[in-house]
Amino acid sequence: MPREPERQGGIQAVTLGGNPGSDFKALQSGGRVNINEPTASKVLLKSTLQVKHEGKKRFETGSAENRILLDWIRAGAAEDSNEVPHLESISVSPGMAMLTAQGNSLALKVTATFSDGEPVMEVVA
Repeated sequence: MPREPERQGGIQAVTLGGNPGSDFKALQSGGRVNINEPTASKVLLKSTLQVKHEGKKRFETGSAENRILLDWIRAGAAEDSNEVPHLESISVSPGMAMLTAQGNSLALKVTATFSDGEPVMEVVA
């Protein structure tokens, strides 16, 4: 059974559905995104625990995730969900493996394919 999306402060974590349009509007309100002073955006400060809130730390200040979000806000925080490629599929190989001894590891190849046809691959050890 799919888990119901979590809703905090009017924003719903989009997992297996949700309402991205409403979430985007909520994100734009209440100082969550501050176009004039991007580094003062609550969405950045809360996700890095620079200000106290109900949730937990999502990523480090200066991390790739933090920089992506900050760059988006600096660029005007546009709603571009109809313009950017969407995830269509994810595959993991090998599809099945058995590790027989404690401490053994296996490299996995994860391939995500997007609606623009571009595959993005990442190897995880």
